[in-house]
Amino acid sequence: MREELIKFVVCPDCRGKLKIIKSRKIERIKDGERIEEIWDGILKCTKCGRYFPVVRGVLWIYPKNFVRIDIIGKISKVLTE
Repeated sequence: MREELIKFVVCPDCRGKLKIIKSRKIERIKDGERIEEIWDGILKCTKCGRYFPVVRGVLWIYPKNFVRIDIIGKISKVLTE
């Protein structure tokens, strides 16, 4: 996930802004240019405090009523590292 795209994404529940609280980045070459992407990490809503994981470069963002148990475990593990 490209870090500059975060400004276009909001929390699906409260429309709050998201901020990176933990990340592991990788460098890639695209069209001959080096870019840095978030490969794994956690984004947090600045308004309601919900956490959203980034797994293998993909932001997992969904409303509260679609919470997946396996993703909650991954978030907890990353936050305690």
